[in-house]
Amino acid sequence: MRLQTGLAMGFAVACLAGCSFPPPPQQTTEAALLALPTAKLCEASLPVFGRFFYPGDDTGDTYLPPEGNIRMTNDSGWCQLKNTFTFREVVTTGTMSLATPPIHGEVRTGTVGQELRIAYRPSPGFNGADGFVVHLDTPQPWNIPVHVVVVP
Repeated sequence: MRLQTGLAMGFAVACLAGCSFPPPPQQTTEAALLALPTAKLCEASLPVFGRFFYPGDDTGDTYLPPEGNIRMTNDSGWCQLKNTFTFREVVTTGTMSLATPPIHGEVRTGTVGQELRIAYRPSPGFNGADGFVVHLDTPQPWNIPVHVVVVP
């Protein structure tokens, strides 16, 4: 019995050293998104999208998500795209994940109140064009392409 226990513990230790585990969830908490330092230049646009319901309209209109655009400096700060819901919109809740990661930076996604947020930070020293795609998993899933320009 003692030998089996020792072998099991040895396997567990070896696995911790060499086994791959799934990556952590890509959703970032509201507090963490609010705490991200903002780049000195952060111009971000993500037009409002979602399902809109109007009085007397049983079906509503579906607006596909537009492409997001970010223009920013590389000073260790983040730039956040925000999609704020208006009173006529039905709040879309769902998880976001990275469908296509950026080549030259990192992305965090989550919500702050009724806002969807997508945050990007370029790799140290990078200037130029980058991009990524965020997947919003809802009953009607959407992919949101984001184009980034990092200026010196």
